[in-house]
Amino acid sequence: MKEREKPGESDLWLVPESGNFQEFLGLYLERAENFIPKFISGRRILLPFSSPFIDKTYEEAEKLISGGKKLRGALVALGFSVAGGETKLEDAVIGASVGYEFLHNAFLVHDDIQDRATLRRGQPVAWRNFAQMVPQDSEHYGISQGISLGDMIAFWGPLLFSDRRIPGNRVREATAILSQVVETTVIGQILDLAPYRNIDEISRDELLTIACNKTAVYSFIAPLQIGAVLGGTRNNSPLLSAIERFGTPLGIAFQIQDDILGVCSTEEELGKSVFSDLAEAKKTLLFSELYKRLREDEKQYFLTLWGGRNVGMTGLDWVRKRARETGALAIVGEFTQTLIEEARIAIPNISQDSRVQRIFTQL
Repeated sequence: MKEREKPGESDLWLVPESGNFQEFLGLYLERAENFIPKFISGRRILLPFSSPFIDKTYEEAEKLISGGKKLRGALVALGFSVAGGETKLEDAVIGASVGYEFLHNAFLVHDDIQDRATLRRGQPVAWRNFAQMVPQDSEHYGISQGISLGDMIAFWGPLLFSDRRIPGNRVREATAILSQVVETTVIGQILDLAPYRNIDEISRDELLTIACNKTAVYSFIAPLQIGAVLGGTRNNSPLLSAIERFGTPLGIAFQIQDDILGVCSTEEELGKSVFSDLAEAKKTLLFSELYKRLREDEKQYFLTLWGGRNVGMTGLDWVRKRARETGALAIVGEFTQTLIEEARIAIPNISQDSRVQRIFTQL
């Protein structure tokens, strides 16, 4: 195969002629899922001893990375492709993209502990699986080992970025983005966990900042930018700016929609509890807009649910009903559509290739 030295050539890596995002994702997954078990088994072999507790940790790591859509890893590959990255680096970039997925799953492991969640993707979360290994003080043990698992797989990200086949200056720039991503995401999580007495104490700007930090940067902007940098794009490139203009509104819209589904969906569809957002007093635009539109007596009732550890179906149904009746759900939905349109406008600045534009549009 020839090497691509610049974007816009006809053989964009993994980009199908149809420009169909699901087809692109399938092509990426085929490469990534072939890489994952080889990498994990290789890490395990490096240890000179055996232990059921160590084996369980690697088992949970592989279980985590084998699940999910791997959207963020796919976006690393897409960023590399759009930047016209060289053919000889494709295998190394698959590794880096999986490294980004490990970071994502590390966040999820720690997030499940912070949210006291018991289900993820319809299965018991990692800390619960560890807890089953011991008969006494099992919750503390499970949480402790879950933290250790998250710590370990988070650092597999930088390890996989540092492939010697990739030019060192690109690795340094990509790793710098990765480090900033971790800080930004953690700041978003800190703000999301901050103990407010009332949802009304948080402004819309603060809510959007949380969504941007928690989701937009690490789910859309950073993986695309990291892929582009690994493909040879310099850190002051217009392409990176265009990616940010695309990923910021899209990521915020993604988080808002996720928050809506977290209340209005079912446990089977979500793969996790539908009560957790209320029980954990999540700072969401939907809750904020609903609270503004409630009567005073209803506000008091809402505050018994928001942060209440024993939210039941009656309370959840009431929130769903009032969100529809007050128009809060419709207003949040309309705002999400404006964000999506803002992201759509940025697409031509990322690529003039019609196939690439279709993929970004389908995102």
